[in-house]
Amino acid sequence: YNDLQSTWNGDVKSNGGYIENTGGSSWSGDIIANDADHLINNIGGATWTGNVQSNEGSINNDGGTWNGNVLSNNGSIFNTIASTWNGDITSSGSAWLSGTVNGAVNNDGGTLYVDNPLSGVTAFTNTGALSMDDGDPDDVLRAQSWSGTGVATFDFAPGLGRSDQVVLSGE
Repeated sequence: YNDLQSTWNGDVKSNGGYIENTGGSSWSGDIIANDADHLINNIGGATWTGNVQSNEGSINNDGGTWNGNVLSNNGSIFNTIASTWNGDITSSGSAWLSGTVNGAVNNDGGTLYVDNPLSGVTAFTNTGALSMDDGDPDDVLRAQSWSGTGVATFDFAPGLGRSDQVVLSGE
C-alpha cells in the first residue's frame, strides 16, 4: 500500500498479488507485468506515472489519474467516470472506460465497454467489440477519429423517443 500522500518510485517487475496507490499518493514507475488474477488499484485521488507494458490481471483507475500508455492488455482495465487516463491504451482484453482518456484507444480484438460518458479520445480503433448496451442514456463515446472493422452493440431501451439520438458522422 502506498497511502497518506506518500511517494513511491520504482517499477513493478512482476505483480503476483495486490498493489494499492491511494489517499492522494503518487507512484512513479512502469508496470512490466501484472500477472493473471492479480490487481493494481490507483484510487482515491492518487496519481500513477508509468507505462503498463503487460497486463494479464486487473488495473483499476478509480478516482485517480494515470499518466502513461498501456502497451498490452490481455486482462481488464478500468477507468471510472471520476478518473483521468493520460496516454494511449491498446487492449486485446476487456477495457471498461468512462471519464476521460486523453489519448488513442486501440481495441485490438478485445471488448470495450462504455457505460458512462467517455471523452478525450484522440483516435478510436476497433477491431474487437464495442458494447454500449446497458440502456443508460448517458453512454457517450466521444473520439476525434474512428476506424476499424469491429462490431458495436447499442441498447436503446426503452426505445428511441424524441429526446434520444444517435449521431454518426463521417464515413
